[in-house]
Amino acid sequence: MADRRALERVSSDLTRLLAKQSFETMEEANEFINQFVGTKGLPSPERGLTPLEQAQDKMYEAWEARSRKARVRLAREALALSPDCADAYVLLAEETARTPNEALKLYEEGMRAGERALGPEAFAEDAGNFWGVLETRPYMRARAGVAECLWEMGEARRAVEHYQELLRLNPGDNRGNRYLLARLLLQEGRGEELGALLKEYGEDASAEWLYTRALWLFRNEGESPRASRSL
Repeated sequence: MADRRALERVSSDLTRLLAKQSFETMEEANEFINQFVGTKGLPSPERGLTPLEQAQDKMYEAWEARSRKARVRLAREALALSPDCADAYVLLAEETARTPNEALKLYEEGMRAGERALGPEAFAEDAGNFWGVLETRPYMRARAGVAECLWEMGEARRAVEHYQELLRLNPGDNRGNRYLLARLLLQEGRGEELGALLKEYGEDASAEWLYTRALWLFRNEGESPRASRSL
């Protein structure tokens, strides 16, 4: 089964195609898009692709590749096209790193690549809706990898900072970083911060979130009526 990240190719192709269009109404935009529904693919954009766009296309190929050897080769080809391709570092961390420290270095390279690719304006203008901007996703994946490695290496404080920043950039939390942050805060006994996080996502009715809230209440209040009702 192909990596679900490969599914972003369609969104990427559509974004490139729409970039050169001019619509006066939403109906015109929808009509333009609907003509491609059910077709085998979108037409190529009327411009040459940048090195980074070419590199990202290599990554879509890599995620669709069946063998590890092919995935690694394509990731390295992507970096040869553009050293700012954060997803290439993410794949190499996943596929080639033998230790958490090796993976961390690759994820950190991916973070830096993502920062270069996006530029400081994106972090100022798109904060709060990062995942909704397709180009930010490689950076988000790399930073999540950094946080995971730091946690595995026992550097909980630094891992918390990364997860908190990921949620600041994208409070909608499409990747579920709040669950990892909650586990980490619970593990580290940072009850006040965990309480604030639980409150921020108070409408989350998933089993994991409700269980975490119940455990937090019992730790803070003992067998209080409120804690008992949370079970």
